[in-house]
Amino acid sequence: MTSPRKARAGLLLLLMAGPFLVFLFLHLFGKNHFELDRYPAASGDFLAVERKISAPFFLMDTALYGNKPAALKSQFRRLDAFWEDLGKKPEILMLDVESSQLLKAEAKDWFFRNEAVEVQSVKGLSKKTLPNPPRAFLFDEAKTLRGIYGLCSNKSVDTLMLEYRILISD
Repeated sequence: MTSPRKARAGLLLLLMAGPFLVFLFLHLFGKNHFELDRYPAASGDFLAVERKISAPFFLMDTALYGNKPAALKSQFRRLDAFWEDLGKKPEILMLDVESSQLLKAEAKDWFFRNEAVEVQSVKGLSKKTLPNPPRAFLFDEAKTLRGIYGLCSNKSVDTLMLEYRILISD
């Protein structure tokens, strides 16, 4: 028969080793499912003039598509409230007919295509269909394209807010 002292020592050892073993298991076999996608493009591929921006920023093509002003206004109210709660509003470069000369000629097809583009995700290389315009293009600090979001869809704007929060938390 084991003594109570040995039983307590064994229980204490189990209680101390348990969390360590769980941590070790997750560290070795866990995958980061919150990593953002990476598109094979950067802001230099889009913009004709290089901008001095150090934080994540958005390139939005909202004014090029003036046919959905009520839906856009509703989503921008949500985004403004989100950025106010977050306390950090990103720089937003709005594209319209006048400022579209900021785009490189070969980049303009990105704004008008609705086909699938290659993307590097957590699961590997895959194809992703671009959302319908108007859209927001999220770039990280390294000016790499990290996400494209439809601005008339609640789900897409929710994804934009979540991914922006993940991007600034790194």
